[in-house]
Amino acid sequence: TSTSSTTFTSSTTSTSSTTSITDRFQVCETFVSPQDIGCIAPTPTFAICPNLQIAEIPACLRFSSSITELNFVTAPNVTALPSNMLEGMTALTTLVFSGLPQLTSLPADIFRGLSQLTRLTLFDSAITALDPDIFTDLTSLTLLRITNTQLSTLTSAMLAPLTSTLDELSLRGNQLVSLPADVFRLLSTVTSLNLGDNGLTSLPAGIFANMTATTHLVLNNNALTDLPIGLFDAMSELANLFLSFNPLTELPVDLVDGLRLNSFTLADTNVTTLPAGFFANVTFAFSTSFGATNTLFHCCGDTFNELASTPDGSRIECGSPIVGPLPAVEPAECSAGR
Repeated sequence: TSTSSTTFTSSTTSTSSTTSITDRFQVCETFVSPQDIGCIAPTPTFAICPNLQIAEIPACLRFSSSITELNFVTAPNVTALPSNMLEGMTALTTLVFSGLPQLTSLPADIFRGLSQLTRLTLFDSAITALDPDIFTDLTSLTLLRITNTQLSTLTSAMLAPLTSTLDELSLRGNQLVSLPADVFRLLSTVTSLNLGDNGLTSLPAGIFANMTATTHLVLNNNALTDLPIGLFDAMSELANLFLSFNPLTELPVDLVDGLRLNSFTLADTNVTTLPAGFFANVTFAFSTSFGATNTLFHCCGDTFNELASTPDGSRIECGSPIVGPLPAVEPAECSAGR
């Protein structure tokens, strides 16, 4: 059977095969074509399975070995995936599982053999944990997004196979309350890390010690009340730092010391004053937002005069926007909240 544009061909055999083929958990006498469950192939290398209304993915489902991108999008009734559903897809480079709100786990070896995969997205599911060895074969992965799930644990061993290739790691919108101090110790190639929209209450000292390539760090929308001294010391390339929507009450004086920041946000926190010398060795290249809801009376005047460099056109927001070159404001006016 053909779709409107491309016929699915099984990576092992066609749906009409009567040969008994034993995979890891299933004996398949007849393989199920993806189009039989509602998948379509707009091109010979791209397949999408949208809005599936089935409750179970057939164990003998097989995709073509020529597929390089597979998007599994919106299957509201699916509670589990067969461990061998990606078997034989050795050319796969992009894989998306999205919109599976009843999916609570993934088989430990579902990604086995996918050594060419470079982009993996797991979005909007009820996954609570992942097998420690689940990423073992993903030695080419550059982007990993695990977002809007119920994931509550993460270990350095789980991320270890991604050591030499991973560039972007997004863990936004999960249930991470705490992280081990060594969780990112092997991720020296990561340039973008998103930990926003979790429930993180604290960050261990040294958690970013080996993330020397990171330029973009999102910590927005957590439950952080304080940050360790020297937290970003090793992150010499950090240019975009987002701390908004945390119940932070104060910041270490050395938090951003030595950084050249394109963006720095501190909106909707409980910080009311910045330590003397906070900006003494900081260069701002673009914009900074302290947010309109902060009572940050001491974030102007001498505090901003400490900036190593703030080019014309950069933006400092403190209560209300101040655009352009920094105004000369006396410390007394700052403390009065003007």
